[in-house]
Amino acid sequence: MSIKKIVVTAMLSALIFVTTTFINIPVFPSTGGLIHFGNIFIFLIALTMDKEYSLSGAIGLTLFDLLNSYTIWAPVTFVSRFLMAYIVNKLAYKSNNIIRIIASMLIGTIVCALMYYLYESLLISNFYVALASLLSDTITLVISAFIALGLLPLVKRMLKNLDI
Repeated sequence: MSIKKIVVTAMLSALIFVTTTFINIPVFPSTGGLIHFGNIFIFLIALTMDKEYSLSGAIGLTLFDLLNSYTIWAPVTFVSRFLMAYIVNKLAYKSNNIIRIIASMLIGTIVCALMYYLYESLLISNFYVALASLLSDTITLVISAFIALGLLPLVKRMLKNLDI
């Protein structure tokens, strides 16, 4: 990676960390489910920027976990968010096909939510408790995907004039 890509990745990671920390809506307090700009940014970055920037979501949200009492979730956050972004990027990077974009975000969401389910059911609690988290994770990720879909045209216009 070039110095420029490293710097942009660091800035995007910081943006994701800060917005996740300060702009979030708890929707499932019992499972810790949050709607936050971190996931929205992950989708937007994956759809509009080179694949190298997919790492920024993993870094930003893992930092959030480590610094906000979610430390136990940090390993799965890093891997699942990177994979989610990578999948969306591989399937729909710079695409204008709305079906392709929605399908890529749905596949990325499913992979991410299932990773959390497996991690929780195998390492933290049990399959039944993890099932409640699976539902809340899926709902929050789908809501984030639809918000990102609504913001996508604006972000594409903004990035058009930048050399990133």
